[in-house]
Amino acid sequence: MDHSILLKKRTHPIFYSPLQFSLHINTHTYAFALINYIPLKIHRNRVWIDRNMPDWGPVFVAVTLFVLLTPGLLIQVPGRGRVVEFGTFQTSGLSVIVHTLIYFTLVCILLLALQIHICNLFSTSMADWAPVLVGVVLFVILSPGLLFSLPGNNRTVDFGGLKTNGKAIAVHTLIFFAIYSILILALNLHIYTG
Repeated sequence: MDHSILLKKRTHPIFYSPLQFSLHINTHTYAFALINYIPLKIHRNRVWIDRNMPDWGPVFVAVTLFVLLTPGLLIQVPGRGRVVEFGTFQTSGLSVIVHTLIYFTLVCILLLALQIHICNLFSTSMADWAPVLVGVVLFVILSPGLLFSLPGNNRTVDFGGLKTNGKAIAVHTLIFFAIYSILILALNLHIYTG
């Protein structure tokens, strides 16, 4: 099979914008693609952009915000005794709502307005709301202490105790990461708006 034909098909302008290009590397030259960390595939000394590379930007943003905004870990707004409390490892329904609104606002700013992407130059002009909506729903469901806490303070699983601990936050973060990655990356869930 002639790989130059394969390479020409991959560089057809229908599929690639001017920033998305292919490189030919032989044994004597080196080429570097440093434009937004372009994911490359290497096959028989030919390099091209991998269009199927998943976009890890929403996953990174969602998991980071989940950890930072978990009520009771770093900050709790509103607190039980004050407006703002730090490191209490306790939560309430109202603080989960407030933290969810903050999460939603920051995710919208980072993913929709600033369009943070890692390894994906093939974005469309439409806004993809799936990472935002999935993240908000999982944030509410997996906020430690609201519906459940795994592991709990007194048992393996505490239901609705409104208290949390460091282990529970770590376990819930791993669960959040796993479910979010499966829905956004593996199942390739998208919700586009005009």
